[in-house]
Amino acid sequence: MSRIDQVLDSARNRYRRLPADQVPEAL
Repeated sequence: MSRIDQVLDSARNRYRRLPADQVPEAL
């Protein structure tokens, strides 16, 4: 897994804890 993929994955894990309407479309 590339470093960029790791960063995106950790960001997705963080946003998963927010209500769906707060998740940025880009992720």
